[in-house]
Amino acid sequence: MTKFFINRTLRAELDLLTSIFSDPIKFKWEITIMYLIPTDYDCTVLGDACLEGGGAFCDELQFWYFVEWPEEIKKRNLKAKIRHSELVSINCL
Repeated sequence: MTKFFINRTLRAELDLLTSIFSDPIKFKWEITIMYLIPTDYDCTVLGDACLEGGGAFCDELQFWYFVEWPEEIKKRNLKAKIRHSELVSINCL
């Protein structure tokens, strides 16, 4: 058996992964079918996010959409007056 040193940041990541893998109800492991079927991609979809929501559009497929973030997310973005550790970045959304 080999022993390894586990620092604080690695311990935090391991704890997070342990909680994710041990709670299958809270963390659902799903994937859309498009990632399972080999496809030749022939269009480009452009998207972006802001503090209010996120969206995308595609000229070739003639669609666009916008999704407004739920209130519990909006209360945790940069507009909120909360501690930095409680913020949710739009890059994560």
